[in-house]
Amino acid sequence: MVNQYPAEIMITILNKDYPDVAQCINLKLKDVLPSDRLTDPEEINRIIKSYSLHTGNGGVFADTEDRDVLCAVLLMFYHPEKIMGLDKKRTLNGIVQKVASELSWKPASISQSISRGIVAFKVYSEFREKVNEIYEHIKNENQFFK
Repeated sequence: MVNQYPAEIMITILNKDYPDVAQCINLKLKDVLPSDRLTDPEEINRIIKSYSLHTGNGGVFADTEDRDVLCAVLLMFYHPEKIMGLDKKRTLNGIVQKVASELSWKPASISQSISRGIVAFKVYSEFREKVNEIYEHIKNENQFFK
């Protein structure tokens, strides 16, 4: 059986002995991940309002895909590496709790929408394009990261 070394040790060796590979990885991450992210869950209300205005759903999320898209957009703002499939950690608890509070959804329902959103983002280019378009619209409308 092959020894599994901690990721930190492997990354240290990678940086030290193969700096070109580490640079390539950094460049790739800059291309895939948004450079900024939100950290304050209080901004979720603004995102939901902007999303509802942009999609014309009137704040009603009866459609499963609409819920999944909203959750994917929220991940783009708060946990982009998760939506890109680069991080397997749990979604930040403050996000789930704030969405549950704002929309009166059960946390389990939000978690299911997040899971479906991650899969759809990875598999369906139309879904990914829709999420990216809504994310950019909300980011610009609310002047996030300026």
